[in-house]
Amino acid sequence: MMVAGAMSLLLGFAAIGIEFGRIYRVKSNLQHAADAAALAGARELSMAGTDKSVIAGIASGAIGKFVDTNIAKLTGVGVDTRVGLTPLEVAVSVSADMHLPFGGIIGTPSIRLASTSVARVVGQPNLCVLGLDSSSPGTVSLGTTANVHGKSCSVFSNSTSGKGLVASGGSVLTASTICSAGGIDGQPSNFNPIALTDCPKFNDPLASRPAPPAGGCTYTNLKIKGSNVRLKPGVYCGGLSVHSQANVTLEPGIYVIRGGEFEVGTKASITGTGVGIYFEGAGTSIRFKNDSTISLRAPTDGPMAGILMFGDRNQPASTTYTINSDNARVLVGTIYLPNATLLIDAAKPVGDLSEYTAIIARVVEFRNGRVVLNTDYAKTDVPVPDGIKGAGQPIALYR
Repeated sequence: MMVAGAMSLLLGFAAIGIEFGRIYRVKSNLQHAADAAALAGARELSMAGTDKSVIAGIASGAIGKFVDTNIAKLTGVGVDTRVGLTPLEVAVSVSADMHLPFGGIIGTPSIRLASTSVARVVGQPNLCVLGLDSSSPGTVSLGTTANVHGKSCSVFSNSTSGKGLVASGGSVLTASTICSAGGIDGQPSNFNPIALTDCPKFNDPLASRPAPPAGGCTYTNLKIKGSNVRLKPGVYCGGLSVHSQANVTLEPGIYVIRGGEFEVGTKASITGTGVGIYFEGAGTSIRFKNDSTISLRAPTDGPMAGILMFGDRNQPASTTYTINSDNARVLVGTIYLPNATLLIDAAKPVGDLSEYTAIIARVVEFRNGRVVLNTDYAKTDVPVPDGIKGAGQPIALYR
């Protein structure tokens, strides 16, 4: 009888140990669920123009997804979400009932577990790359030798494809935040910091920006070869070609390229301060060839203030703007190509001498070379368009 009693006591202690072990594991998983929900809410909150009323739904969805995947046999799941504005943070409390198979031994058939997490939007980084295409693979992509450095700014791919953000071979993408609405294709070593997936889409911050006005043709099929020329703002129908060691200075103002390429050939150069270039219609783009020199700064005021290049929203999606230049180190302002691809494939650094450069395009492809995207806004009088400065702040668990 003593042995039987001792065995019953030992079995009871073992059952209690098993129950407390299960409680600890489920409690830990519930904390992970709260953390995931708070981070999801804060990630959405960090986006410019987010409707704060949707945060609770996003947090509840994240909780449901995590519980269904990682935690079994929980009932009565409750989620409470609070959005704080000073500081900017999301607090999520989650509670649930856990059934205890050996609950009779400890006097209760179930136990109510609860966890709380707070994720905070931190810092003031900015938008340096936004790929707008919402479905294609490689909306933002890096070729095998590309090195892209976004200084104190964020990189976003809006594509929900499993390969919405691609980094091949030994390429490296560095930024404050790297985010894909879908998945990523690449190794951890390709991203610094690790890229986030399933991010909310980032609305086009320039969607409401009107195209600049354009009148009739000022020039038609203009080609410049082997001379030093100053050009004035106007409408360049049939494109603009600069070749054969020509050196062209663009006077301040808006240049409309209509129905043709803006091409700068090898051994040629183009410079301009206070210059905004609008590309109108099909068949219009840029081609800055290798061994060319490009130095351009966007206007400080007027319809294209802060915008260096603006692509027609009605251009065919197959349109590609190509920068092969080995000396395109000064590109100050925002490159905005909402329905086109920007392809950068240069042997030498691009943008590294610019106070700031931001890229918003349907697709952004860094095929080769080193691209530097600075955010030294205070060092230039070129304004930063609304939605780019201070957009896409990083997030972190606070407690």
